[in-house]
Amino acid sequence: MTNPLTVFAILEISEVDMAHVQGAVSELARQSISEPGCIRYDVFHSLKEPVRLIIHEVWTDDSAIEVHRRSLHMAEFKAALNRTTARLWASQCQLLD
Repeated sequence: MTNPLTVFAILEISEVDMAHVQGAVSELARQSISEPGCIRYDVFHSLKEPVRLIIHEVWTDDSAIEVHRRSLHMAEFKAALNRTTARLWASQCQLLD
């Protein structure tokens, strides 16, 4: 059995766009958690940096992440971000031994 794969995504959002982006992120999380291979999909709002959202995802394997990346709800999320000033950074990570 392979180890689950973790993805961290950070969104930097202007205060003007925060409500719109939070809505888009909430919808993305709602749909993503029900995808096959999704173990966790958590969204955090930074207390120190109120214009920052952090997404923590855990997937069973690469194929599950790939299906997620090609999903309609992911395309809709990206389209929603394109209409904002939000900047997105995402990285697939592994736990240090």
